[in-house]
Order: sequence, then C-alpha cells, then structure tokens
Amino acid sequence: MADSSFAQAFDELFGWCRQHNFAGHDPFDALNSKVFQATPFRNSAKARLLWTQVVKRSPLNLRRLALIQPEQNSKGIALFALAALANYRLTKSKAAELEARDLLKELISLRIETSSGVAWSYNFDWQSRNFFAPRGTPTIVPTAFAARALIEAGDAFNENAYLDLSRRVCDFVMHELPRTVETQTEICFSYTPVDETRIFNASLLAAEVMALVGARDANADCCSAAGKTIPGSMVQLQIKTGSTTSTPPTCLVH
Repeated sequence: MADSSFAQAFDELFGWCRQHNFAGHDPFDALNSKVFQATPFRNSAKARLLWTQVVKRSPLNLRRLALIQPEQNSKGIALFALAALANYRLTKSKAAELEARDLLKELISLRIETSSGVAWSYNFDWQSRNFFAPRGTPTIVPTAFAARALIEAGDAFNENAYLDLSRRVCDFVMHELPRTVETQTEICFSYTPVDETRIFNASLLAAEVMALVGARDANADCCSAAGKTIPGSMVQLQIKTGSTTSTPPTCLVH
C-alpha cells in the first residue's frame, strides 16, 4: 500500500512538472525581472544585490509583479534527470527509461562548450557580495549536478557517451576553474571561471565530479585533485561544527 502511494505521488508530481515543461522559479532569479532590467539600477552591483535579496526574502511572491517568468534551470533539469534515473533503476520499465533519456537529452542541450570541456550555468544573472556572474556563466554547482546525472546515466544504461561527456566536465574543472588555494596538499576551486572566491561546498562538488570520474577511469590526476580538495574543506567544516575527529576520505572507489 505504501509503495503504491509513493509511486502514485511520484507519477502525479512528475506529470505536473512535465506539463509545465520542468520550468519554474529559483530563489535567486530576481535579476530576470523585466521591471528591474528596465531601470538604470541594473548597472549597479549594490542595487543588483539588494534587489536579489528583496525578492528572495519577501514574504510575498513578487515575481509576477516584477515580470519574472518561470524558466528551465540546468540544475533543476539535472535533479529531475537523477530522479527519473532512480525511478528507472527501481522499475526497469520502458516508460521510466524514456523519461530519463528525454530529461538527459534536455540537460545535454543546455550545456556550454568551453575552451577545455563542457559546463552548465544558471539561467539568470547572479550578484553576490564578491562578484557578478552574468546569465550563461559556467558555474560549478549546476555543472556538478549535471555531471552526476550523466555518470549515473552511463552506469544505468551502460553507455559510454554519457560518461564521455562527464569526462569533459573534469577537463573544465581542471583547466578553467581558478584555484584560489593550491599547495602540495590542498586545492580550493572557485565558483566560476570569472571569480576567485573560496566556497568550500562548491569546491567539494568539483571534487565529487573528479572523484567519480577518476574512479571509473583510474585517472590518477582526477583522483589526486579530488583528494587535495577535500582536506581544506574538511578543515572549514571542523571550524564550523567544532568536530576534531573527521578523517578526509580518499578518492571514491566505484
């Protein structure tokens, strides 16, 4: 009974999302506002940051008034693809396989060809306290989720084409993301190619991609970079949690 209820809820939710073309809003999509973009404030970093926080934190949804349209988000499509792949692993049905493949096809169509590999971006301009990333800027967070979906698809369908694309994500990480820290024992990757921030959860996502791909290919360079990314992030986590017993893991083994 419980299993059938979960399956029904999954099917109904996925059906609703499909009807809406898997499009929606993001907490940080305020700069997609046609109203804001029509003002001179669009050129001010402080105004962009303030507007983003106002829309994000408002108890009322301001997006309709601000003319912010629902759109597909590459990270969202990657998460839908991961859910569809999980459903396929559970059911092994042809319908579940087609759903997963359709979402993977859509995800791949959203990729950005970079000078060294491939990446994904957010569908909106994003202003942080430290830097501005215009819409379409390759970003490690959606890229990492896309890579995870491709890796799981390669495993589920036993198809190298998906894994080949995930290898190109590693090329992007290794060759295009600035390393804000790089020593013999530690690496910290930046959030995008246009900033030099130290965001340890984003750097860990880069490490995850390299570890997963490196484990499948026995790629020593990817495994080494992943291993060096983890210790610095673990130190930051220890500072935040007070933990002193964490041991940085080695490269993941598939």
